[in-house]
Amino acid sequence: MLPDPDLTLSLDGAELFDLTSHYLPAQEVALLRKAFALARLEHGEQVRKSGEPFYTHPLTVAYYLAHFHLDSAVLVAALLHDVAEDTKVSVEEITREFGPNVGQLVDGVTKLDALENGRLLSPEEKQNHTLHKLFEAMIRDVRVILIKLFDRLHNIRTIQFMPHHKQVRTAEETLSVYAPLANRLGMWELKTELEWRSFQVLNPLSYNLIEEKLDESIQQQQSIFAQVSQEIATCLAQNNIPFHKIELSPRNVYSEFLSCCQEYDDELELSRLEVDRTLRLVVLLE
Repeated sequence: MLPDPDLTLSLDGAELFDLTSHYLPAQEVALLRKAFALARLEHGEQVRKSGEPFYTHPLTVAYYLAHFHLDSAVLVAALLHDVAEDTKVSVEEITREFGPNVGQLVDGVTKLDALENGRLLSPEEKQNHTLHKLFEAMIRDVRVILIKLFDRLHNIRTIQFMPHHKQVRTAEETLSVYAPLANRLGMWELKTELEWRSFQVLNPLSYNLIEEKLDESIQQQQSIFAQVSQEIATCLAQNNIPFHKIELSPRNVYSEFLSCCQEYDDELELSRLEVDRTLRLVVLLE
């Protein structure tokens, strides 16, 4: 599961260091502390649109990655990926302090950021060019893409603080570039959240209507789900088949919107929207 979107990290990064201490050697956690101190120092008085210190953004991205037990080089690069772009510290200096592995990751993320922020291309050209460069980066080192994906996740989770025109631009880019990329990497939960949060920005009326319809449908299906899942669990137990859980497939407002428009000639016919959700059985492998 993805980290809780409502989680607020301490300004001293305590949650990150506590989490990583459970799977990284002490010397690598110490390197993380060093990178965090540098990010905090160099970003100084910079603030996000929300009013929070800017360094809380790379801190959160690093925490998201640590949630999935990524290696220390990725976490250090996540902490420093904006330092090379927004401060006087160069990639070369980062490489000297933290090693070539971290330096290459920071350089890869910085180049993709520069591409995104460019103004020489049309929106469509920039989208296609960005996707091409992302795939190039993925071939060289997929960890660059992981940093970018979780960087985008935190930005889309806090998009309400951006000016409206930037919200729209970010949401369009997320739908056309980052959600498909997450899908190709098999990161379906991430893909789903990127989609529905972007759709919520781009088409809030349809989003709210479909969300309401989904709520109604889930309540109606709840008793059926409980009955069927119990029957499946009983059958598995009788046949000595261990399983982890039985659950409903995640709700996805955006995919419901697409299927509805496709079926009814691009018109949102909510009265005819039928929400079909599947049961997922997660078994235990010996």
